[in-house]
Amino acid sequence: MTAASSALTPAEALQVSVRRPHDGTVVVEVSGAMDLATAPRLEELLTSRLRSALTVLILDLSGVTSLSSAGVGVLVRAALLAQQRGVSLCVAAGASRTVTGALDAAGLAALLSAAV
Repeated sequence: MTAASSALTPAEALQVSVRRPHDGTVVVEVSGAMDLATAPRLEELLTSRLRSALTVLILDLSGVTSLSSAGVGVLVRAALLAQQRGVSLCVAAGASRTVTGALDAAGLAALLSAAV
């Protein structure tokens, strides 16, 4: 297999599922790489959800395998938009050291929540 044929497209590298367990609550489950190639897609999805009629957004990052500065930027902008819109944003990393380590390094561990 050549390097070109083994490269993942952004759609393959990032998996996202969205569900609404209750009125006003949205759960976004993310797995794969949150990097420069995939961050715009995730940001677009989060922005559209945060601009809809909801009160709680749970962002489950327990399946994230890598988190670059572009991915951290998406989280920061989502947190700011949630605050502006009065939406409670809960970021859950589960046992993912990838996510907790990146947010710790960026001084953003406060984004993490025990929810989910």
